[in-house]
Amino acid sequence: MKVEQKPIFISHAAKDKALADKLVDLLATGCAANPNDILCTSLEGKGIPAGTPSFIEYLRKQIQEPKLVILLLSENFFDSQFCICELGAVWGMGLPNFPLVVPPLEKSKLKATLAVTQAGDICSAGYLDELRDVIKDRLGTSVPTPTWNVKRDAFLKALDSVLMSLPVLGHVTAEKFKEAQEQYQAALAEIAAKGDEVDKLKAHIEDLKKCKDAVQVKKVTKKYSSGEKQFEELCKVTVKALANIQNATVAALFYENRGEDYFPKDEDKWDAVREADDIEEIEVIEHFCKPRDEHPRVKRAKTAIQDLNDFLNNLHDENFFEDFEKEHGFPASMRNKEFWQDILGCYV
Repeated sequence: MKVEQKPIFISHAAKDKALADKLVDLLATGCAANPNDILCTSLEGKGIPAGTPSFIEYLRKQIQEPKLVILLLSENFFDSQFCICELGAVWGMGLPNFPLVVPPLEKSKLKATLAVTQAGDICSAGYLDELRDVIKDRLGTSVPTPTWNVKRDAFLKALDSVLMSLPVLGHVTAEKFKEAQEQYQAALAEIAAKGDEVDKLKAHIEDLKKCKDAVQVKKVTKKYSSGEKQFEELCKVTVKALANIQNATVAALFYENRGEDYFPKDEDKWDAVREADDIEEIEVIEHFCKPRDEHPRVKRAKTAIQDLNDFLNNLHDENFFEDFEKEHGFPASMRNKEFWQDILGCYV
């Protein structure tokens, strides 16, 4: 289902429906805002369309590019997990917003916990005037000032009774605000991660559009694949390549990768070297040996080793290396003999 973008999104707790209803009416009659341009999830006709598969996905799409997000910051708001997520999304994505503090919540508490420095009291005529100016600037709609004054004063006159009708949580404790702050920070982190993921996907698509053949497509796919997945694929290729060459050749490749010469220590290993030499995988030079780069199987093995080496050397993901060491007990390094034995299945 295609989601119609709404210019105004009112983020509020479901328990504050009566207040949100009055605010929508003020925006429509006092600011000439089209009610169809307002997303207010708890109000009939203003919320999520019937049949929407996922209301969370709908909200996520709705807060991509609104012209204004109005935040009804009440005690009920900070008692709602979804409101906290919306708050994190708004600030995490840098969306234009207008916070309204709803009594008995105090702005001073907000400033101390969530750094809301621009919020104003919903009971303030002057702050509502600022909201009107923002609506006019964002939507280009307005009514004559005398009309606005009448609608604003009527809203303020009815506000006390509306606030008294709202479900009361009691005083918000310090623990509750701490929990809200933690949820907010978690929401920010999630939004940032999603933003990075979206940016990466967009870049991936743009690079794929520039590809002219399958080789370039493979290269781009490799570039954007996850570290763990790419590591597994490279290991599979390397294991297959090493399985096709002699054990002595594998040992020579291991020491060459370390920048060292391969000196077999006993006669049995020299027998293996001579067998590899007979099929020209290895070249014996005095008392050491080295792999023959021109041999097709050796060449494929060296390419696989180099690709895996480059991946590990260029991967800037501390979590990957920490998780690997915790699981295996040795570092993810091509210079490590245990890595070759346990990950690549080669005893060198």
